[in-house]
Amino acid sequence: MIQDVERKRVAAYHEAGHVVAAHVLCMELGKSSIIASRLYGYRGFTEIRPLMADSAAYKAERDDLLVRRKVSSDEADQLMRKKIMEEATMWMAGPVAQHAITGERLQDIWNGDADRTLIERIASSPDEEKTLHTEAAEKAEELLSQKWHLVEAVARGLLAHEELNSEQLREILTGAEEHA
Repeated sequence: MIQDVERKRVAAYHEAGHVVAAHVLCMELGKSSIIASRLYGYRGFTEIRPLMADSAAYKAERDDLLVRRKVSSDEADQLMRKKIMEEATMWMAGPVAQHAITGERLQDIWNGDADRTLIERIASSPDEEKTLHTEAAEKAEELLSQKWHLVEAVARGLLAHEELNSEQLREILTGAEEHA
């Protein structure tokens, strides 16, 4: 029982990290939830739109920059790089928040599928990929350390309700920002 309570708490903070990073980076939030699982104890899910992890979304965004907004190829690449690094930072924020409350090694928490896919798109070498991954983790740590009160507020909401829709998340985040 105590183990389940702790797993629920860890899942709530992990998802709260994603929510707060997405909020600060002005990404559109959907719902966030923590769900009981026989295999894992608790699993989390946070819906954030749009995501560049989807290659079709990436291509559509870049094409829009080139065709409709008429920016140069270099400018489009710079803008896409910035967007991808923001999204990679958001993906890293969950493991960073989990690390902050458990002390687990970040490398042991991060499975890396989503942000690895993103970073592979803009890295020119494996060394640059590792550097960009580290940069995203550092940005997530900085962002969450400045907004930890928001992480706490969202985690409390998830622990109380297990699922929060976009309106509930907005209310929690706004309320926590006003009382900071």
